[in-house]
This record gives sequence, C-alpha cells and structure tokens, in this order.
Amino acid sequence: MRLPNLTSSNAITSKIRDLDQQRFKMDRQITSGQKLRLPEDDGMRLGRVIRLETQKGQLTQYQRNASYADEFLNAGHLNLDKLTELNQRAQEIARSAGSSLSGPAMETYGFEINQLIEEALNRINATHRKQALFGGTKLKPKFSSSEVLRGKSQTQTFSFNEVAQLGADGKRRMGFGDEIIIAANGREYVLQSKVDGLDTTEVAAAISNLINNQSDVLSQSLSYENTQFKAFVRGANSSSLVYNPSADLKANVSVSGDLIIQGAVGQTYDAKSTLLTHWDPNYYMPEQFDQKLKQETATRYPGVSYEELGQTEKAIIQEAVKGIPSNLSKALDDETARQFPPSTFTGISSYADLSNTQKLDVYKAVVQNNWSRDLTVNSKMGDGSSGIQVAHAEDWKRLSIYQAGDVTRFEGKLYESIGSHNVNHDPAKSGTEYWRELHSGYDTEREDWKLEVAGTENRYYWIAPDGKLFDDQTSAVSHAQTLLWSAKKTEYTLLDNPATAANEGLVQLNQDVANNVRQVAIPVNEFLVKGSENKGTVFFDSESMDYRLVAASKDGAIIDGPYIKGNQQLHRPGDALIQAKDVVLHEGRYFLVNTPSGIDKDNLSKIVDSFPPSGTVVSYSGQVQKVMAGQGTQLSAGQYILDPATSQYYLANQKVNYTSADLTQAITNAQSVATALGNPSQSMSL
Repeated sequence: MRLPNLTSSNAITSKIRDLDQQRFKMDRQITSGQKLRLPEDDGMRLGRVIRLETQKGQLTQYQRNASYADEFLNAGHLNLDKLTELNQRAQEIARSAGSSLSGPAMETYGFEINQLIEEALNRINATHRKQALFGGTKLKPKFSSSEVLRGKSQTQTFSFNEVAQLGADGKRRMGFGDEIIIAANGREYVLQSKVDGLDTTEVAAAISNLINNQSDVLSQSLSYENTQFKAFVRGANSSSLVYNPSADLKANVSVSGDLIIQGAVGQTYDAKSTLLTHWDPNYYMPEQFDQKLKQETATRYPGVSYEELGQTEKAIIQEAVKGIPSNLSKALDDETARQFPPSTFTGISSYADLSNTQKLDVYKAVVQNNWSRDLTVNSKMGDGSSGIQVAHAEDWKRLSIYQAGDVTRFEGKLYESIGSHNVNHDPAKSGTEYWRELHSGYDTEREDWKLEVAGTENRYYWIAPDGKLFDDQTSAVSHAQTLLWSAKKTEYTLLDNPATAANEGLVQLNQDVANNVRQVAIPVNEFLVKGSENKGTVFFDSESMDYRLVAASKDGAIIDGPYIKGNQQLHRPGDALIQAKDVVLHEGRYFLVNTPSGIDKDNLSKIVDSFPPSGTVVSYSGQVQKVMAGQGTQLSAGQYILDPATSQYYLANQKVNYTSADLTQAITNAQSVATALGNPSQSMSL
C-alpha cells in the first residue's frame, strides 16, 4: 500500500507534538516534584493519595491525643503522689495526737489538719488545660467541702391486686357493699362502695383526698358521700396506735392506680390495708372457708366437728359463715319494710325502690361483711422530697455570664448580681446598677447546718409579665412599663394621634401594664434551722426565687414570728414612698420605720437586735461608753455609747472626737437608737 507524502508528514508532526507535550509534562513533574496535578491525571493514584492523607491526619491526631493523655496522666499521678503524702502526714498527726499532748500542741495539730484538708481539696479540684483531673467527663469538678445529707422519709405503697377479679379492661372493681380500710398513723381511712363495679383507681383517689385534707382534730377531718361511695376518717381500733401529727402524711395515686403515702422526714408510721367483703362463690379461698366452718361449729355445737353434723345443722353453719340469708331478696325487702315503713315512707314498698345510699344501709344490715382480706402494702425508706443545692461563691471572671442572684467574690468581698446576663461589669467599679455588695461577717471555717421544713405559708407578691416577683406594686409597675415599652415601642408610638391632646400610646401602655401586673400568692416553705456554731435562718428571695441560708453575726440573734402589715408591702432603703410604720427589708432583715426621712442603708447592718449589746467588746472595737456630764469623748467606728439620761444607746459609724458640747449636739440631732453619730445628714430613723 502506498501512502501520500502529505499523510506521512502529518503523522510525523503529530507524533513530535505528542512527544513534546509528554516532555513538557515530565519537565513540570521534575520541577514541581508532583506527578499528579489534576484529578484526571491518574484517578487510581489520586484515590490512594487521598487515603494516605486521611491516614496521616488520623495518625497525627492519635499522636496529639497520646501526648495529651500522657500529660493528663502525669498531672494526675503527680497530684495523687501529693495526696499520698498528705495522707501519710495525717496518719502521723493521728498517731501523735493519741498520746498525751498539751492544749497548744493540740491546737497546732488542729490548724495543720485544716490546712491538710484545704490542700487535699485543692489537689482534688486540680485541672489540666481547663479540664478537671478527677472530674470524670465533667469540665467542672463537683468536689467541694460541703456535703448535703438528706433525711429519710417512709413511703407506703398500697396495691389493690387482691380486690375481686381482674376485668377484661385490666381494671379491678369493688362489689356493692364492700369496704376498703387503709390504716395509717393511728387512723383509719374508710371507703364503702354503693355500686357494683367501683374502679379501684377511684378508690385510691378518694382515700388520697381524705389523707391530704385531714385535720389534726379527728372530728374536723374530711368526709364526703356521693352516689357511688361513702368515704370518711375514724380513729384506729387499737389503743396502741396513736396519731402522730408530725408524720404529716401526703398521698397521691400512681400511674398504675396504686395509693402512695409518704410521711415527713425522720418520722415512721405503721400501715395496713384491709378489704371487707361478703361471700362470693366465684372468689373465695377454700382453706379460709373451711377454717370459718370449724370455728362456727365449735361456737354453736361444742365438742362436735363439722363433719359429724347433719345436713340441717350444716346448712345453718354455712349460712352463718357466708353471712348471706338463704332467701336474700326476701330478707332485703323485710329489712326495707322495717327501716322504711310504708306508712311513713310513701312510694317505698320494696328494696328496689330505695336510693343507693338507702340500699347500702339496708344491705349492710342484712349481709355481713365477715370476709376480710389483707391487701399488699410495700414499705420503704427513701430520701426526702426536698433537696438543697450548695453554691460556693467563686472569684469574679471577665466574660462570665452572671444571672440575677448569682454571688461572686471580688477583692475579698462578696457581690450579688442584680440583673440577668451580667457580663464584664466590674463589681467594685460598675456601681449599684449591676452588683450589690453583701456585707458578710461570717468567718466560721466549718459548720454543720440542719434544715427542716416546718410548714408552708402563702406570701403575696406582685408579678410582672416576665414572671419576675416584686414585694411592692410600684416596682412591679415600673418594671412592666420598661419591659413592654422596649418590646412594643413602635406599636405604642403609632397609636398616638397627633390630632388629639391625649397620648393614646401611653394610655394603651398603662392599660397593658394594668392587665399584666397582678398580685399572686406564692407558697413559701418555713424552715427550722440549727447550726453547730452559729444561729441562722432561711429566707425566700423573691428576686432569684431561691431560699437562702443566712447566719447571725457573733452574739447576734434570730427574731422569729409572724409578719403582718396592712398594705402587705415591703420597702427597700432608698424607696421614695416610705412612710411611718412601713417595713424595710435589707439583707434578709426587717426594720420598722418610725420616721421615714434620712434612712441610711449603710447603717442598717450595724443595728443589733437588743440593747445593750452583749459582750464587753461589741461590733468593731471598744467598750460601751457612757455620756458623762461636762465631758467629751472619743469613739471608734462601730462603738456604742449610752446616754444614762434617756437610757438610749447610740452608734458611731466613723471615728469621732467630741467635746461635751459637740456630743450633746450630736445626740440632739440623732433621731433614734443606733443613729449615726458624726454624720447627722445621713442619720437613720428606725
């Protein structure tokens, strides 16, 4: 075959061009060191490269994890070594303390033990790269020096599985005339069925109402009756069972229909459940029936067994044991005629003409509920339903978000956040808009507190649209106005008609505020508080919705008692509308105002509960001095002075050096006990 010269020339040229492209590609690979530039260069090799890169990343991460784990384990091992050393030192002190030691030596060892405990807590709370070494999966350790021990309460669960037969719908029902008796804490809660087929869930709910609404006085306890049942409370049938009001039983019904009764913490009580019913041939126990036959035979025919009786005597015994007359219908009609004579009760000629309540009385007179069955009662001791969360004040941190009521420590002082979402506001420099200082003189290192809920009372507050509670209506209205105006400013502005003199937007705002600010009753628990070192009390903080434990200062006292005020409002220092006889709430303490002008909140914390102050040295420093005629005096801040002429005590809130005339003038300007001497313009009248 002969090829044209032009075709050969083109083929050679194309081959040279391809080879040149390959050479260029090889040069680029040599220069860059990369064989693959685009995915389409070699798909298989590219896939392998991607897999290798992935494996490389995984190995790198594994290496970082291993390095971090090594650091974490080393840090934990170091702290464990230190804890071992602390334990060894504590054992040495324990052995030394077992011998005869002097008082100073024991005190020294005591201080050292406290330091060992503090260091152990620091070691346990140690972190590495902001992660707790001994906190498990938590970023923040849960260990602290506070331990909460919850009291134990007794719970009794009453089941109704032995009542009648289980129906097709999975429910058990009582028969007509049946009784269920729940015996608990020296009382019996009785329910009598007036219908055939009363659901046991309704029985549990009815008895629960009896228990939850009972009174310490038995005659004043709840009892009620309807067309289906009769329920009431009565005393126990045994003199050994005494009602204990401290048990404070509370009942509820579980999802499965069981009755659950829980007592107060630290109180125990006996409980029993019994079903009284009549003879039912479809549901009885042969052993119990035979036993009853023998007992009745021994009573009626002494010395003769049931098997030795004739048929007539056996029929008499069986009728007595069953408690049902042989002709029940006739017996019911006869009893109806006896209780409801036709001459007196027109329209009643037979048992069928009676109401359910009347039928129950007649039925119980004819049919004996002499078949008793003990129902299942399960008892257990568990933690009380109340709980407590101990929150220690932590150092203030920038960028941390603080909510209303959060307490932080800054420069050796305690501060409480006033508002929510409090971020980057220096507690000492941002003023009183964001933080309030908590004046705490509590310096006890360790103390045991026992808290017990003693009761509940309803307190009245004013609630704003956002759910915030206020002690007085004025503050709630002001907060609601700010809240609604911020949310609906445009809407209120558009409502205003320039052609009218009235401000329709403002009118609507006030209307919305009036509709959304209302008074509510909040159930507040009352606590019995006992400290191992100090006196204390628990009060409800309406702003944070928390209960707070406060301790009295040294030689201080806790004043308990009911608080009654005509307008049911509390004020705070600085409120503009304080009047005489109003009550000011400050730092969990109540102050009665005699003269509303010039209240100084800085002096409120210095007022003691009784005069003269106890102890030789009171408050900050110095003894209680007396006003001497014609003599001046020098007083330190926090020192008291007695005016014998009026038997009044006064408190200096700053260091003063008075002549006799200056002292007389200061006392004259002071308006009441515990008024600030040396600063009449800020004196308080309480």
